[in-house]
Amino acid sequence: MRLRNPWLPRRLLICAITVACSVENLADWNEPGVLSPDGTAKARLMHLPGSTSSQVYITFDRGACGAGSVSAPGAAPDIKLTWRSSRTLEVVAPREVRLMPAPASRGLDHRVKCRNRVVDVVVVRR
Repeated sequence: MRLRNPWLPRRLLICAITVACSVENLADWNEPGVLSPDGTAKARLMHLPGSTSSQVYITFDRGACGAGSVSAPGAAPDIKLTWRSSRTLEVVAPREVRLMPAPASRGLDHRVKCRNRVVDVVVVRR
């Protein structure tokens, strides 16, 4: 049997992947976290599946997009997240917690980009 439209299976696959990614991102948005002042981004500390690491994860625009930022080996419950502004997230961590990528200074430590959204992540040691 010959298909009339050979592109149909590919279109269905692309549609299924898009829906699956959208549902996953929406689930990320519904996770507990710290909402940005303008309500367009949410930051949370998540534990990576199949790993012993924790990562700061930022979800944008009600789950339309998401990106990871600094991570720490092992569970790091002492890390606190606070929004300085809608574009700047502060990560407060004890000095003994090793972060990756390692912060270069007390200024801008990491920039998270997702589509047209940008958040500067600043690490503060206590």
